[in-house]
Amino acid sequence: MADHREVTATNADGKPIALAQRRVSLQASYFEGPLPKPEVFRQYEDICPGAADRILRMAELEGEHRRAQEARLAGGAITAQNRGQIFGFSVVIVFGLIGGGLLLAGVPAAGVSIVLGAGGTMLVGAIWNKVEDRKERQLEERKVKVAEETNKRLQAQAQDTKKPKKK
Repeated sequence: MADHREVTATNADGKPIALAQRRVSLQASYFEGPLPKPEVFRQYEDICPGAADRILRMAELEGEHRRAQEARLAGGAITAQNRGQIFGFSVVIVFGLIGGGLLLAGVPAAGVSIVLGAGGTMLVGAIWNKVEDRKERQLEERKVKVAEETNKRLQAQAQDTKKPKKK
């Protein structure tokens, strides 16, 4: 955006004279990523020789660290999920055996109640997990959609600032 204004008046002969001038210039720049734009990158190197290599190495190390953290988190989540499944299955088996023992011992009401309770608990847990997974997926999809819309809006704004203003 550029703005140029001039205030004029006339002298005794009627000729215009400039009393004041004002020039305003606005420039916006947007860049996203782990590294600066090439021009800025070059300026870092000019100011401090070796800075470009250090900045690159810092970005590489950060990327390696982030990927390692994500791998650890994913591995931990899988381990926890497996433990939960094993524990849940073990509980259902134990209660199934107790219920079966009660049925064989001649206490059918208690035996059936325990077997159905254990199976019902397992079924409710499975349904609950499915519902939570669906909610999480929907939330992630909304986040992606919002990020895409924001990116489009920022790009449109950047394009608008590049176009010359009509007078």
